[in-house]
Amino acid sequence: MVPLFMFGLASSDPARALGQDTWSHLAGDPLRSAICGPVSLGPTPLWVCSTDLQGRTIDFAGRSSPVVSQNCVYALGSVRVGDQRLYSIYAIDRWTGGVVWSSPTPAPYFESRSTPAIDARNRAVVVVVGSFVMAFDLITGQSRWITPLPRPVVNASPVVTDDLPFRNRIFLTDYDGFGVEGRLYCINADPRMGAWNPFDPGEVVWSETLGTTSGNTPAFADGRVFVTSAGDFGFEPGAVACFDARSLNAIGPLWRTENVMPEGFFGGLTASGGSVYTASYAFFGGTWSSNLLKLDAASGGVVWSTPCNRSASIPVAVPGRSPLEPTRVVVSGGLNGFGTRPTVQVFDDLGSSASVVWQSPTGLWWDLNGDGVMDASENLSVGGWSTQPLVSREGVAGEGRRVVLVGTMASTPGGESPDVALTAIDLDSLGLGPPKIIGRYAGAGSSPGVAGGCVYTIGAGGLVALGPAPMAYDVNLDEVIDLEDVYAWEQGRGRRDVDRDGVITAADRKALIRRVRRDER
Repeated sequence: MVPLFMFGLASSDPARALGQDTWSHLAGDPLRSAICGPVSLGPTPLWVCSTDLQGRTIDFAGRSSPVVSQNCVYALGSVRVGDQRLYSIYAIDRWTGGVVWSSPTPAPYFESRSTPAIDARNRAVVVVVGSFVMAFDLITGQSRWITPLPRPVVNASPVVTDDLPFRNRIFLTDYDGFGVEGRLYCINADPRMGAWNPFDPGEVVWSETLGTTSGNTPAFADGRVFVTSAGDFGFEPGAVACFDARSLNAIGPLWRTENVMPEGFFGGLTASGGSVYTASYAFFGGTWSSNLLKLDAASGGVVWSTPCNRSASIPVAVPGRSPLEPTRVVVSGGLNGFGTRPTVQVFDDLGSSASVVWQSPTGLWWDLNGDGVMDASENLSVGGWSTQPLVSREGVAGEGRRVVLVGTMASTPGGESPDVALTAIDLDSLGLGPPKIIGRYAGAGSSPGVAGGCVYTIGAGGLVALGPAPMAYDVNLDEVIDLEDVYAWEQGRGRRDVDRDGVITAADRKALIRRVRRDER
């Protein structure tokens, strides 16, 4: 793994400017916003995790994404023991890259790329593998509960709510790729609490039929869960539906909206600013054969639809830096072959319509020999149908430069191999001339997780941490940053080297107090 060059987004106060110490879901949060604060990459990885506690080589699930708690990075993977392959969820120390614990899981179905989710309130990591939903203790890896499902889950990742008092839920979809019985499941996450929450952790509260399902990752916002379905492969369009996340019973969708073209949805969506954005996947046609759809989150009404490349990743809706600047939407799509190719496409949301700002590969083509032909050596390939991009925003309020981080698919038919590079592109330079490539790291580039200014991504050599060591605010190692950490620091307990510079000084205390007070504001 050799970094071709590095990139960095500076901040005078990383903790304050970033405002984010964890990355709890695929695309970062229950909204699936895929937006993070500034990141900074060094010339070499902070660490690479490639072996387990027994020294066996870990084959991390490169089409999945890591998630990040206060102290650990969690990723799915497997090791080979004789003729068997053993699958596990791994917890990796954020500062050393060493495996803290691993717990066995079933094998994924159809090489599913489902990503775990962190249930911060209950200090658990939720894993969906095969036909099982499982929760493991964040700190010890001990199994909390296991829930079997009637059908397996393929490529869909769970979402965990975080603001439904004493009855938070887990939402996920199963797989019925050739039928119409795919379902959305609501599973209890919190402890039982009488009539208010009459369910045990892991118990199915309700389920609803969606139709054909494959890779339909839900999002959660404002007490509602949003989810797509796949339709019937060109004969019936996919749909977007909204359900009441607070309901104790199956009561049907609040609204359901079919796609405006006869194509299905095989990925997730994002809830942003009162709107929902999602992209369809057409099995035929070129780089504009599918559509990017914007819906009103309250009513499900179609606001606009615009052509895009086939995609099963989640669009990134980046709010403007002022009321006059439009939301910019980033879509990763396409694959090598089948009439298309990997792309990143960028649109401006103009309110009632959308306009194309830029797309690769034409936007990353340099005709070095002047023959008018796009040779492989003249094009920087980025994006892909299953590659989840994210956007890093500078400044305390995100008013500074915006940078797209996106992986590059291996050049194989079907594009099924793990992403092999991570590229940073200045989002604000697109459409204004040659794009500014802020940096590129070769050797790893799966859908990344970002926390504390550090980027975590998977490559052929293992799980890679790019950037400086993050601050260690969780002094008492309980996965929560609060006054208890200040008490522990003052009493000489726990991990007191907050800034990780090798010495314990008043600067560590100052940084910790500033971080705790940030939440008060």
